Amino acid sequence: MLRIGKWAPSHGESDEGHVYWHDGLAPLISTRAVPLESVEVAVIGSGYTGLHAAIVTARAGRSTQVIDKHMPGWGCSTRNGGQISPSIKPTLATMTRKYGANQAMAIRDEGYKSLDWIDNFITREKIDCHFKKCGRFQAAHTPAHFDALVRDTQKLGKEEGVEFKIVPRDDQRKELGTDSYYGGVMLTNHASLDPAKYYVGLLKKAKLAGAEVTGNCPAQDIRKDHEVYIITTPKGEIRAKNIIIATNGYINKNADESQLKTNSCHFVTSTQALEYVPDVDPALDEITRILRPRGAFVNVSILWDHFKFHGADEKLNEKVHEAFRAHCSHQMLPMELPGKLTRRGFENIKDRSLAVVITRRDDNSPARYSEAVMANFALTQGVSAEEVSDWKSQLERAEKQGRFGFTSFPVLTSAHLS
Repeated sequence: MLRIGKWAPSHGESDEGHVYWHDGLAPLISTRAVPLESVEVAVIGSGYTGLHAAIVTARAGRSTQVIDKHMPGWGCSTRNGGQISPSIKPTLATMTRKYGANQAMAIRDEGYKSLDWIDNFITREKIDCHFKKCGRFQAAHTPAHFDALVRDTQKLGKEEGVEFKIVPRDDQRKELGTDSYYGGVMLTNHASLDPAKYYVGLLKKAKLAGAEVTGNCPAQDIRKDHEVYIITTPKGEIRAKNIIIATNGYINKNADESQLKTNSCHFVTSTQALEYVPDVDPALDEITRILRPRGAFVNVSILWDHFKFHGADEKLNEKVHEAFRAHCSHQMLPMELPGKLTRRGFENIKDRSLAVVITRRDDNSPARYSEAVMANFALTQGVSAEEVSDWKSQLERAEKQGRFGFTSFPVLTSAHLS
């Protein structure tokens, strides 16, 4: 995971720059410097998931201790775009083929219910986080794309009751303030919020419910002693009857040390992770060990040699891209994976291109975000601030002149263990 920006001093120390999400917020602090020695529930991770879990268990009368490797609010829970959507990406048709009509609709419906749930939760708890059902605009890049968007969204409305509004090109300036697209559709039930303020509200609710929160307290080891879990931390051991691991992508374990039992997993997935592992072979050995026979492995990694911006001066552009190569260990991992998987006994190995081409630098565009990531990383590799600023300005001019482009080439690799 690439990190850009920095935590303000009141939210923990870092060497990575200022984080505007935290402007105007009071310090996010622990309730205890040292965790409780014995609790009914221990929660590892103090992000959205961890705090929501702690609120529920503490309100149910269970003694609850939350710990985190960093101070509360250090990670993505306070640094994200704030968009709220159903987040169920496979279509109803795709899931119906796999799970049957009833189960597929139930899964899709969970996503739609989540929109109502968070609306009700924020309203009920009176959390001040600028929550608003502003809708999500899906823009069309061509007239044909507009027709396809309208057709697909009308199908969603008919089959799943999705609320939407068709926005012709003549009306899109009212939604986006631009004429760059060819119209689009507005998913009117989608929402947004200020992620850091939402986190502040959750932390307050967890503390009021009686949950204890201790930052700078990583879980170094977890073992079970009869009916009790023992969590080792630098600040002492915690004995817990129940444990909730809410760390998502922040688990600090080597890729070849999962501690899972052999042949214990039906599937393993990895998204833009393996290319950052310096020695990927032990990680693949571990994946092979924990998979059951016929277990599935799915990986998404980018062909970084094809991750490129177009429109800036060729020499300067190459300098910035060359500096960015240091951000990961394997530039072209998808090209290596089939051979590595074959040697480990995998079969039915398939690759699927997820390539994208973007010609706009809009604020909500992956190109704009990637540009910021690459620019900040180039600064850490010795490219001067003047050169980076010039590079970004050249990309901006290229967009205005209609010659800007950004390409990325993710590859989905799937395989089954024989």
